[in-house]
Amino acid sequence: MTDNILSSINILLEKIYKSVEGSVYDILDKLIDIGPALLDNEPLKYIFNENDKYGIIFIATSLILFYVVQYMLLKLISMYNGNNPENIFKFVIRMILTVILASSSKYICEVILNVNNVFTELIANLGKDITGEDISFKNFSQVITNLEEYMSQDNVSIDGLIKGIISFGSVTLLINYAVRYVTVIFAITVMPITIMFSISPATRGIFYSWLKLSIINLCQQWIVKLLLIIPISFRDINGEMFKIVILGTMYMLYRMNTFIKELFGNIYSGSKEKGAF
Repeated sequence: MTDNILSSINILLEKIYKSVEGSVYDILDKLIDIGPALLDNEPLKYIFNENDKYGIIFIATSLILFYVVQYMLLKLISMYNGNNPENIFKFVIRMILTVILASSSKYICEVILNVNNVFTELIANLGKDITGEDISFKNFSQVITNLEEYMSQDNVSIDGLIKGIISFGSVTLLINYAVRYVTVIFAITVMPITIMFSISPATRGIFYSWLKLSIINLCQQWIVKLLLIIPISFRDINGEMFKIVILGTMYMLYRMNTFIKELFGNIYSGSKEKGAF
């Protein structure tokens, strides 16, 4: 009776593993590599439609009226409290520059995405020189498949536990990078508005938060490529250390967002301590 139950569990889990691994990694490759072509795909090609008179650019530049009114109110209030706002010439120059940047946000996005994509390709080429394989989730899945051939077929075991973590971990990765993909689209969509928010100190914090969010999500793709070089470069896949490396890689991929936040946070803190900012 017990043997039949365990056998049924093994068969069920094996089917789940195969169905998950058959499609998830191909989708991950599409989600992780974000380039300038994103601007020409849905929905961004409609959002940045140059023929739309009331599009996102129009909404962003219309915020200029809010900041002009705010400056005038601060000027009036300063007549009573003595706290003069900044020089009007500096305000006008910054306002003009901000409007130009907001109006050119699609071109700026295209340049940033292109630079990030080129850097990603450089790392991918470096990894290919090291491993002899393309650095992608598809090849990473092949490494996992090769590993599973040497593991126990009993899913109710240590090897089975590792296989389960890898398979269900891949589903978690799919959710994480789907969220990242949508986050990048959102960040590009609101870029003109957040640029306008940089005019005033009262709203500048929103711009900095958007900038940090954009950097964290864009940097993920080339850091993922660097991370995938480690398991793909392994040749001895029979040892226990290789299993540990696979598990560690899956965990790092899962915590990629947190890892990048910690990385950039430490860089910023170090610069601040030295008085760079």
